[in-house]
Amino acid sequence: MSRACCLILSIGILVAASVSATASERWWRDAADSAAFNAQVSRLHEQMQPGERYGDVGEHDRAEIERNLALLRPLFDARGSVAAMSDDDRVVVLNAQERINALLEGNDGDRMVCTREAQMGTRFRTTTCMTVRERANLKKIGSEVVRKNQYNRDTKRDGG
Repeated sequence: MSRACCLILSIGILVAASVSATASERWWRDAADSAAFNAQVSRLHEQMQPGERYGDVGEHDRAEIERNLALLRPLFDARGSVAAMSDDDRVVVLNAQERINALLEGNDGDRMVCTREAQMGTRFRTTTCMTVRERANLKKIGSEVVRKNQYNRDTKRDGG
C-alpha cells in the first residue's frame, strides 16, 4: 500500500509542477512588490465596478476577495516584496491570490493551493502545489486504494 500511495503523491507533485506554469500568467504575478500590489488592487477594484470586466462578481465573492486582499496587504507592507517573504508567507500569498483568481474567473476547481509539507525521511519542508480538483482526485484515489486493500485483507482473513 505504501508504494501505491507514494506513487500517487509523486504523480500529483509532477502534475502540480506542470500546472504552476499556467498560474504564473495570472494578473497577480505582476504584484512582486508593494507598489505593484497596490496598483493591481486599484486596477482590480476598477474592474469590479458595474459594467466592467468583473462587474458581475456577486457580493459574497466580493467579500471573499476583500478578505483575501486583507491577508495580502500586511505581508506586502511588512516585507515590501515577495522575494523578501519567508516560504510560509509565500504560500499564504499564493493561496490568497489563487482564491481571488478563482472567484474572478469562476473556476474554483482550477484554483492552485499550496502547502508546506515535510519531506519523507527528513526534517526539510517543501512547498507542494496542486489545484483543488487535483487534490480532490488524489484524495479519492487514495481512499479507493485504502478501501481495496482493506477489502483484500478482510477477504483473505475470511478465507474468501
